[in-house]
Amino acid sequence: MLRSIPRKVTSLLASAVIAFSVGAGLGNPAAAAGSEVQPVIEWTQEFGDNSMGKSVSPTSDGGYITAGEITELDESGYYPTWVSKAYIVKTNALGQVEWEQKAVYGDSETNSASKAVQTRDGGYIVIGSTDIARMSSVFLIKLSPQGKVEWKVAYEGGQHQYGNAVVEASDGGFLATGYASGWAGASGADAYILKTDAQGHKTWLKTYHFDESQSLSDIIPAEDGGYVAVGSVNVDPYFSGPGDYSVALKINDQGEKVWTKYYKNGDQSRATSVIASGDHGYIIAERLNDVAQNQTRLIKTDLKGEVIWGKTYDFAPNESLNQVVSTGQGYALIGGTYEGAGSARQLKHEVQLVDGNGEAGSKFIFGSDLNGVGQGTYTPDGGFVITGTLGDAEKSKTQLIKIKAKKNNNLTGLAFERSEEQVKAGETAAVKVIGQYADGSTSELTNGVVYSSQDPSIATVNAEGKITGVKAGATSITAAYEGHEAILALTVTAAGGPVIGTGEFYLESDEYSLSAGTMIDTAAYFKDAEGKVHNVTQDCEFKSENPEIAEFDAEGNIIGHRAGTTRITATYNGKSYTATVQVVRAFVPAQDHPANEQLID
Repeated sequence: MLRSIPRKVTSLLASAVIAFSVGAGLGNPAAAAGSEVQPVIEWTQEFGDNSMGKSVSPTSDGGYITAGEITELDESGYYPTWVSKAYIVKTNALGQVEWEQKAVYGDSETNSASKAVQTRDGGYIVIGSTDIARMSSVFLIKLSPQGKVEWKVAYEGGQHQYGNAVVEASDGGFLATGYASGWAGASGADAYILKTDAQGHKTWLKTYHFDESQSLSDIIPAEDGGYVAVGSVNVDPYFSGPGDYSVALKINDQGEKVWTKYYKNGDQSRATSVIASGDHGYIIAERLNDVAQNQTRLIKTDLKGEVIWGKTYDFAPNESLNQVVSTGQGYALIGGTYEGAGSARQLKHEVQLVDGNGEAGSKFIFGSDLNGVGQGTYTPDGGFVITGTLGDAEKSKTQLIKIKAKKNNNLTGLAFERSEEQVKAGETAAVKVIGQYADGSTSELTNGVVYSSQDPSIATVNAEGKITGVKAGATSITAAYEGHEAILALTVTAAGGPVIGTGEFYLESDEYSLSAGTMIDTAAYFKDAEGKVHNVTQDCEFKSENPEIAEFDAEGNIIGHRAGTTRITATYNGKSYTATVQVVRAFVPAQDHPANEQLID
């Protein structure tokens, strides 16, 4: 008989991932959940004997990357041993496996992956956990576009550490977040954010204290630079209960707090997910728990975390929606629910649609024979791909399931939001593509559309619809989807000289950090009187107070020479801006490259 896949039992901070929710708050009444609609199931795929699926993310080629764990029997030693491995699967647009990776750290027998996302180089960064000397450690894995392990790092700290989310940084490194149980002998848990370089070497680590015990569950790039993370604060370090509340934290590129906001929405409110709202703000999903109710809450904030609106949804006691995703015209909450009773009780996937004002729309409940539900992603055709686990604890498989949330409305055409666009050479512009349907409705199809440039020597366009001007000239950008095309007329103007006029000049960051022997790029911006932001990096003069510590190359990149701190000054059109540069000692790897790294400074 196969051994059950390991399920770690941690503190109740970790159980926030699967618990149910509740609460009122922020002066807004509860909103009724939308009506249930049977979705169209387009396809399902299963893979990985004795595995479990935890998350799925879209890839630039229209496919998906899933993360979870798989347990296999290792017979290489004297005694056969069951080993759980981080399990990452790349599929095509139909969920069919293109490659899979099963990763372990050293000789650890307990490894898992919780999230995998595509990186700018076409590869993937994976966050999970691994056990070292009976202690759980944060585990990062970098994969090539073909799924080969480029490096893997475990960050030890003497106590249990858990990684909840990872995001690629603007300099090519990564930020991981979560919490550490009993950090440095403390009674509670500490929230942390860990910054690495592109090779997984630790650049800096910051811990954040709000009360006795805290955890961060999600992190995304901030729309105005830096990063925004959300999580929960437990007044009691060991048990959730009355007094728990949600927290949102904005940090700069060096991990320093820019602002912190607390959302106290009744008993046991916990922020589980955050996304950009698309209109200069954020959408935060909360679970709200007490003994009498089960509710999910969405909070819309501005760029400083101030609440614009909050909506609470009354769900059945067995429903738990922990993730929020954007659908272009609104949002969707993703999670699971139990239906039936006794031996007929079944766990199912659930998706709740919400419009741009937070009003609940259709609800979709689907799936069968589930042992676990994972995260999901929105698809350009108005559907969702969800991951989960089929079977039972003794025999299970990872599942991907694709649903179409609404019937085909007969796509009649595509159109760019604007018919003409102008961009400066060296600068980028984002476009939106709108789908038009026979019933008169429209939907945003920006993600998933296939883009091409008529003349890539003048301008290029990536899979997300971001145009980059290369040189002065005129060309066009084509968007294609389901047999329809839209064409955007594009003019690229010369980079020319500096932008003249009144305005604000600044660098992308007030502080930079790098290791000796490495290099990071800088970006300088000029915001003119009309509010338009220009990238003027190439028109700036950069100087370092101490070139022996750090200096610039001809492209404006900072090069670290030896450990120390200095200041850099960028000058543009008579305006200057100064930032601090910290250079740390070069990392010397050992063991498994990159070796165990201490998560504690």
